Amino acid sequence: MKLGKPLGPGSSSLKQTPLKQGKTTLKKSPLKQGTSVLKKSPLKQGTSVLKKSPLKQGTSVLKKSPLKQGDSVLAQTPLKPRSVKCQTFMREERVPLIKQLIAAGVGCEIGPLLRHQGIEESRLCSGHIQGLHELRKRGSGGSLSNLDNLIPSCNWCNGWVEENPDLAWMMQLVVRPGDPDWERLGKRQD
Repeated sequence: MKLGKPLGPGSSSLKQTPLKQGKTTLKKSPLKQGTSVLKKSPLKQGTSVLKKSPLKQGTSVLKKSPLKQGDSVLAQTPLKPRSVKCQTFMREERVPLIKQLIAAGVGCEIGPLLRHQGIEESRLCSGHIQGLHELRKRGSGGSLSNLDNLIPSCNWCNGWVEENPDLAWMMQLVVRPGDPDWERLGKRQD
């Protein structure tokens, strides 16, 4: 069987045509510009190439096997303890400040802001102060004792701010570099 030139745009494809006694010959038919030699059948709408079958209840896609002790890199790297200076600061300034706010009856100040903005999850706010949210984060040089940088909050509301930084920034619950209050809320302003 002789095939001839390679196929390309504008060339012809070869098709087999059956003859009477089981013999076949090759017949040329012109290819349209941009078509392929292989016939592609379109998928019916709503079908997928991969077969999808539902999982049986209680089965998991991933095999879960327990880690052996000592196999994890994380287990070998303990957290760095707080420095003596940081421990002293937290014990002598930060914790007493939180206790003072609790004794004064100050509640979570972020929850009412979230409710005012129409955020439905704000119903999860406990209303009680459980910590202090920092407008300028300590990792960015924010003050831990400047009351202008601290907002009394419950744990849920503080977590919401951390999980939704763009919305929190629009609500002025987060200060970023370049904002007018950035320098004023830094550590060096204490």
